Amino acid sequence: TSGNGLQSKHNVSVNGSKGGTKYLFSVGYLSQDGIVEKTNYDRYDYRLNLETKVRNNLTLSVKLAGNFSDQNSPAMMSTENSVGGFDAILRAATEANATEPGAKSDGTYGTHMGHPTASAGLNSPSFQDNKNTYSMDNFSFEWKIIPELKLTTRLGYDINYQKGDNYSSILSWDNQTVVQGPSKLQVNTSNNKNLTLDSYFDYEKTCSSRHYL
Repeated sequence: TSGNGLQSKHNVSVNGSKGGTKYLFSVGYLSQDGIVEKTNYDRYDYRLNLETKVRNNLTLSVKLAGNFSDQNSPAMMSTENSVGGFDAILRAATEANATEPGAKSDGTYGTHMGHPTASAGLNSPSFQDNKNTYSMDNFSFEWKIIPELKLTTRLGYDINYQKGDNYSSILSWDNQTVVQGPSKLQVNTSNNKNLTLDSYFDYEKTCSSRHYL
């Protein structure tokens, strides 16, 4: 079964400056429908860049960026009665002969070596849903203590949270027997965080037209 394969992307951005402040803000949205039914991908993203002179010798900079994505696809109970994903459907589709039927008019499905064809998985309630949230934030300030001496401090923080739901429904393809089951739900999560902080001094002094310190 085929999807429409359509894709759309939208972006809105604003940038400018006022006084000692420069800014840029943007948001975006991406939508993709797969060429296989029930497959789709959505992503939302944002970005903010801000730089302002708090005082003549002090500059503050903020950079924020991140995105949220959601990917969905059909799934299928594997032949080992374990939680299977979209790969189980692809395997069933590539292993079966082209002469073997998919969905039949009586509601049953064709088989290959005792296992259902890919149509049984595509028409089942089984699914994969993978969500990802990513954020990367940076803050920095630059302080000219004296014309020759400058202090720069930077703070960075990023986070990546992932959650995957994989549901494999019990499979019945001949209205009589249930070979693959029971239904199973597998949930996987990961959460990674990183924090960095660095600070350094720059000293530049012109001793003459040819010598620098």
